[in-house]
Amino acid sequence: EREAAVKTMLSNGEFCIVVMESGRYCAIDAFNALQQDIKNANIPVVMHDGEDGDHFHSAADHVHPHVLLKRELTWGKYEREDFTMHNGMRVVAFPFSAPVPEINARIAMHNNGNPSTIARTCDLLFACGITWPERRNLAHGLYNASSTQANDPTSYDAVIATSDAADTTNGMHTLFNWPDYVVQMQKAHMTVSMRGWGWDTVRYWEAAYLSVLLCDRVQFYIPNPLQENVHCLCYNDVNHAIQIAKDWHNREAELIEMHKRSREHIIQYHSNEARARRMFEVAGVNYND
Repeated sequence: EREAAVKTMLSNGEFCIVVMESGRYCAIDAFNALQQDIKNANIPVVMHDGEDGDHFHSAADHVHPHVLLKRELTWGKYEREDFTMHNGMRVVAFPFSAPVPEINARIAMHNNGNPSTIARTCDLLFACGITWPERRNLAHGLYNASSTQANDPTSYDAVIATSDAADTTNGMHTLFNWPDYVVQMQKAHMTVSMRGWGWDTVRYWEAAYLSVLLCDRVQFYIPNPLQENVHCLCYNDVNHAIQIAKDWHNREAELIEMHKRSREHIIQYHSNEARARRMFEVAGVNYND
């Protein structure tokens, strides 16, 4: 019944674009059922490939979308962030983004309905799953060098949380649920992001909206990227991350100004809404109609 209704709407010209949210089986099955109707409607098909890694999902060969939105177009393997394949398919870099309205709503709920900024109560936050081995090294390094653990009042104070239960016995936190994680990022002057098995992480975008992002140097294409020392701070390795945290934790005024710039940049270029605008633009659809 629902499929018949969608086919009728397609034939009536009620859609201006078809978006496949992934190349997984459920999306392919839905596309197959409507494929002829979509072709008859003569509207652009956009496929989103949000999988880890820089390879293209095999479903793209089956669907032949007008535009493939690729989450991770890595440097070196690809020369540009926007190019056209020999088969005419346009490929566009399309990383994750920040769910700004949802974040604002969570902050307001925590703040008795007031969406204004929650007071900063710590220098550094790093919460991570231990999926990528280097994350463990970074979490332990930052924790051990913090003011409490190092018994050094001149160092930074930190909230470190991991998915490893063994870490909690040593004083680290368990991972937060998403609403609490949003609040914790808002309370921190700096929030650390590190890659997992893929280069892109949602944390990267949420952190830059809520605090100053301290991140590893990502190696994939980002249209309108965050600029180092303008919108974020970047580290090379564990020792470098520790040194940056120590150097910056007393520079509150500069951190506040950097965060203002990064927050504005995220709203303009890297919110969910900005990603939706970008999708319509590359598909040649006037989203204001």
